[in-house]
Amino acid sequence: MLNLHPKAKKLGQLLVERGWITGEQLIRAIQSQRVVGGRIGTCLLEMDVLTEDKLLEALSDQLSVPAARIEELRAVDHDVLQMLPSKVASRWQAIPFASDENDVQVATLNVKNLACLDEIQFCTNKRVQPHIANEVRIFEALEKYYSVECPRRYGHLLDRLNRSRYMWDESAKVLLGASETEWVEKPENGDGDSFMRSAASRSSRYRDGALSAASPATELPMTAITWPTSPNSGPIDNSAAATLGRTRAEPDILELADVERLLAGQSNQKSIGQVILRYLGQSFSRCAMFVVKNTHIKGWLQHGEGVDPAEFRAIEIRLDQPSAFLALVKGAEFFLGPLAPLIAHQELANCWGGDLPQQCLMMPIRLRGRLISIVYIDNGTRGLKGIKLEDLKQLMDKASIAFELCILRRKLEQRITDS
Repeated sequence: MLNLHPKAKKLGQLLVERGWITGEQLIRAIQSQRVVGGRIGTCLLEMDVLTEDKLLEALSDQLSVPAARIEELRAVDHDVLQMLPSKVASRWQAIPFASDENDVQVATLNVKNLACLDEIQFCTNKRVQPHIANEVRIFEALEKYYSVECPRRYGHLLDRLNRSRYMWDESAKVLLGASETEWVEKPENGDGDSFMRSAASRSSRYRDGALSAASPATELPMTAITWPTSPNSGPIDNSAAATLGRTRAEPDILELADVERLLAGQSNQKSIGQVILRYLGQSFSRCAMFVVKNTHIKGWLQHGEGVDPAEFRAIEIRLDQPSAFLALVKGAEFFLGPLAPLIAHQELANCWGGDLPQQCLMMPIRLRGRLISIVYIDNGTRGLKGIKLEDLKQLMDKASIAFELCILRRKLEQRITDS
């Protein structure tokens, strides 16, 4: 019998068919979804393998409804918002964003839910034109317009998606020019002016002023990242407050909020790395940072039990060499587990006597989707029970922003010097 209503393709299948993600990336996203929940599109955004524009386009085609553009959700008229009570907006995760005499356009995750559409129509007394949006932008709008607290997970993702907007201010726009491509390319919609527009501040403050995120595939040329190679890039000296960006007024125990403030004040990559290791050194017996080059991974900064600084800086692990590092090179969010007895792992362990740790964690720091550094931590024979992955992911995001701002400052200073 002829099927007049063929079943819509699943979002993941649609994305793979279009070549926007790979089958392997979809499998990893599904595995992540099983662990942390949420929509598959959100998991793909967290993996940094798909742009928001592509996700929105695919959702629109899959569900056969128009998409609510991020810009439309950024500037909603107060009278339109008043049409829908906060409780209803929160219950259905719905944002009215435009209206005329007869119709109201609503961004929601529930575009096919008749109960949702009926209640919104009853509240607004208008025909509802449902528009799809991705869930992270719905949560952002609910927080902004209806004071519904954004879940921590989505707040972290919004921080990363919006950080490009946070970086740019009008002075940078004047100095660099809208056509600047060495730093960053324009977003896929070509809206260069919107792309350069700055946000007000970090977290929910700067999320309110930011526009759609740039493509995660956009890369900074590695020539823009000058990693310090000084022989003084050794272990952290906790007594040297100035080296770590610490003043006498700084607390002895750093919280994440302290780290964010300290990172914002650092002027070079080494001092950024030292702040990160100072924070990690409070909880872990060994911590280190590697620099990712085009062909290999190199030891950079280290801190902890018995680690030989010179031997650590001499580490060079080729990208074609079997190791746990390759999982991060290929896009994994982290590696957590024991290190197999491979040559690359033994080279690392030799820096502290040769014993492989019972368990270690490695996490990536990425700029515009490109892996630039890897953070390593372990607790020797004690393992990593009770580790807070979400806090450490947030730390990696803060580090990425700090490195990006550091490069921007240097380029702006150079422009001023040359002008």
